[in-house]
Amino acid sequence: MKRFVRRIRGDERGMTLIELIASISIMSMALLAIYGVIHFGFNTYHKVTIENSLRDEGDLIMSTVISQLYDKGAKSVTQSASGIDIVGVEEEDTFSIRLANEQLQVVNTKTSSIQEIATDSRIDQDRSGITLVCTPASPTCGSGRVDIKLVLYQMYGGRRQELELESRFGF
Repeated sequence: MKRFVRRIRGDERGMTLIELIASISIMSMALLAIYGVIHFGFNTYHKVTIENSLRDEGDLIMSTVISQLYDKGAKSVTQSASGIDIVGVEEEDTFSIRLANEQLQVVNTKTSSIQEIATDSRIDQDRSGITLVCTPASPTCGSGRVDIKLVLYQMYGGRRQELELESRFGF
C-alpha cells in the first residue's frame, strides 16, 4: 500500500489500468451499499407514513361512531345487513351507521341524507363489519355493545398497505 501511495505522490504518470479498475470496483461496491441503505430508508419511511395515516383515519372513523352514539343518545339499536340502525332519544334522531362503497356512512333515516366519512384510505368490506351484541339476545337493544372491525388499506407503489382495527363501544 505504501508503494502505491508513494508512486502516486511522487510520480506524475497517473494510474495503471489495473489500479483504475480496482478503484472503480471498490467505489462501485461502496456506492451500491450506500444506494441500498438509502433505498431501504425511503421505503421504510413511506411504510411508516402510510401506517400512521391509516391509524389517524381509523381513529377519525371510530371517533365519528362514538360521537354519533353518544351525541344523539341511543334509545334502541338494531342490527342491519350493512351496519346498525340507531333510534335516538328524540324520535327525529334516527340514523344508521353502515359500510358502503368502501366508506363508513352515517345516514339520517328520516331525511335520507348520507354523511360519508372522507378519508384517503378505503375499507375492505369483505373483512370489515359492524356487529351488535345484546344481553339478552334480542333484535332490538336498549343497552349493549357495538363491535366494529375495520380493515383499512391504501395503495403505495403497486402494493396494498393494510391496517386492521377492532373497537368495542358500550351504550
